[in-house]
Parts: sequence; C-alpha cells; structure tokens
Amino acid sequence: MKLVTVIIPLYNKEKYIKSVIESILIQSFQDFEVIIVDDGSTDKSVSIVESINDDRIHLVKKCNGGVSAARNYGLQFVSTELVFYLDADDTLMPNTLETLYELYLRHPQCDIFTCNFIQSYPKIKEKPYCKGKTEYVISDNFRDFYKQKFYLRTGIFLVKKEILEKSFGFDEKLCKGEDLELFLRWLDYSKVCYNPTCVFIYCKDANELSKKDSDLESTLLSVIDFSNCSKWKKKILGEQVLLAIVFALLAWNKTVLKWCWKRYGINIFYLFRLIPITFIKTMRNSQLLDRLLLKLK
Repeated sequence: MKLVTVIIPLYNKEKYIKSVIESILIQSFQDFEVIIVDDGSTDKSVSIVESINDDRIHLVKKCNGGVSAARNYGLQFVSTELVFYLDADDTLMPNTLETLYELYLRHPQCDIFTCNFIQSYPKIKEKPYCKGKTEYVISDNFRDFYKQKFYLRTGIFLVKKEILEKSFGFDEKLCKGEDLELFLRWLDYSKVCYNPTCVFIYCKDANELSKKDSDLESTLLSVIDFSNCSKWKKKILGEQVLLAIVFALLAWNKTVLKWCWKRYGINIFYLFRLIPITFIKTMRNSQLLDRLLLKLK
C-alpha cells in the first residue's frame, strides 16, 4: 500500500494537466498514488491523462458538479492515511511530498502538516507568504493563522484521512471560499505542525486584481457565523466580510451592501475597527501596491 494519496480535481485543464502530473512523477518522494477526478471535462484533458503510462495514476469520472464535489468524490478511493490536494493547473517543487512526509514522521501526533509557499507575479519580486521562521507544533491555530505564521492552501499540506472524514469534506454548495471554509473547520479540532520550507510556487497574473462576482449565497460569506467564535477566529472571518463590504463601497454595489447589512447587522460596526490592520495585510499579502504600480507603468 502507498503512503500518500494525491487528489486532483480535473475540469477542462488540457493546457496544464500534463505538466501537473509530470511535477508529481518527478518527486523525490515516490511512495504515492494519484487520484484524478474528471468532473465532466469536455476538452482533451481526459485523453491526456489516459496517455500517461504509470500504474500509480488512477482516473475516475463523474458528472460535472464543481471542484468541491470532485475533491469529495476522490476521497472514497483513498486507501492511505495521508492525503494531499493539488489543483489541475498547479505544479510542485521536486521535494514537496518528501518535505511534508518527513514533517509527518517528526510529528506523527499531529493531524495536518503544512509548509510555506512563494507568491510569484510577473515582473514583481517573489516572496514567501508565511511569516513562521521555524518548525513548530501550533498551540493556537486561529491566532497563528490570523498572524500568518502558517497558512493552508492546496499544494502545501498533508492531512490525515480521518480529519477529512470527520469534517465531511468540502461544502459543495459553495463555489467561492470553499477551501478556506473547510480549513477553518479543521482548525477547530486539529493539531497542526508547520515547517518554513517553501514547497510550492503560487503563480498569478499581475493584472488579475479581482475575481469574477459570484452569487453571495454560494460564497464563504453565506456561512460565516460570528456566534461562539474565539477572538482570533472572529478576526479571520471578520476580514472576509470587511473586504467584501469595502470593495462593494468602492464600486457602490448596493446589492452587496444590502445583503451584508441584512446578514450581519450590528456586527458590521465591529468589523470596521479592523480596517487599518486588514488593509495593511491585504496590500502586503497580495503585493497589491506593486501590482497597481506595475499596471500604471
């Protein structure tokens, strides 16, 4: 039996999927299997996967239901203790799985094993995202997550299968923020360890300053609940709401503003106390100032 299962949701990624698979096959750690979940692709993605001859790669198919449904569907085929999620347009560093598995060996009592990653924008200096400088077992998940000593995103962590089963996986009703929603649920009851090694490069278009609008009822905002939250979790959730409100104000999107007021009411006044910290973090994390200056040149 293999030691790690890599789950990749696949939908119309013919341009990327071969390089993604190749980045897995050249890993220094080789004791893995790959579950690729085709979510009803209509391009050549499936034929590209089928052309790769490696018995560790397993292709399963389902009707189109979105990335969360694909990730959840893949879990039923996992026979290993450890699971690694990767998107079909991302590529790994050669030592990603080895670094994470060795972290697991050093801290087997933990549930989630995560590392640092590099943000990369064209013509802008690359930089590591997480502020944690040393390897450690996290004692206050939400505090350190808020302070960005560590982070969770696909491509940088291993998680024990039992934690996935306990959480019932990704919320399939959400199409935006579904990964953060699940990760925050994990942090409620999981023990996390972190290593500062960068194992992933997150490449973005420097001109991509915003995402397409989504139905608010299918985003993370629709499931945020401030009741029974710790101080640090409330700050994390508050930042998500605050950013949506401020961007709606800048665009004078009355629909979003009315929706947020109806849902959050008096809590909005608390959120505005977070404005200075939130926007300093946002500018720094997304390298927004550098990207705006580059766009103006």
